[in-house]
Amino acid sequence: MLNIATIRARLQSFDLRGLFVEELGWNRPPRGVLAGQRTLPPATLAAQVPSFTLTPIAELAGVVVFEVTVAGGAIPDEELRRAIQAEVAQYHLEHLLIFLDAERSSSLWYWVKRDGSKRYPRRHTYVQGQPGDLLISKLSAMFVDMSDLDAKGELRLTEAIAASAVRSMSSPSRRAFSTISNSCTGHCWRRSTGSAMSATGAGTPRCC
Repeated sequence: MLNIATIRARLQSFDLRGLFVEELGWNRPPRGVLAGQRTLPPATLAAQVPSFTLTPIAELAGVVVFEVTVAGGAIPDEELRRAIQAEVAQYHLEHLLIFLDAERSSSLWYWVKRDGSKRYPRRHTYVQGQPGDLLISKLSAMFVDMSDLDAKGELRLTEAIAASAVRSMSSPSRRAFSTISNSCTGHCWRRSTGSAMSATGAGTPRCC
């Protein structure tokens, strides 16, 4: 059962690993997940590109959550965020990036909705000291109950489709939660509304 007070406390203290693993029921990242300090190819951006550090903090059904910090300590601008997202997508198609400043007092949650060949970045800013009600309402839909997991701690496919446990960054007013299902090409995110699942809905969450 979700404990909103504990979720709020972990969010406000920026204990994001504990938030996902201990409160939302996600798994710790497995070995082999992209991690560490990285640099983008020289031709990626016109300006000089700072190095950035990826820290995987949670994983569920192929979706990886990363903390991202950039040399210099500031949250990067949109151009650099897009470049980092594209780099990560080469290794982990489905992911959520949480950009943090050096003080871990400001964050920008970043994911990309895919619609065919088009890409639509979605963002949510959270600053320490805010109550975070909107973000908490979105995170609450990402909760995974222990009964949804198999003996290895993984989501069972049928329950993943039915439970709408993951990718909840949709507008809380619509309560359009999402599910993860496997396909022959890997993990595919599909949106469901209530108990009805869209046959064509794909992509990542909407930000309100």
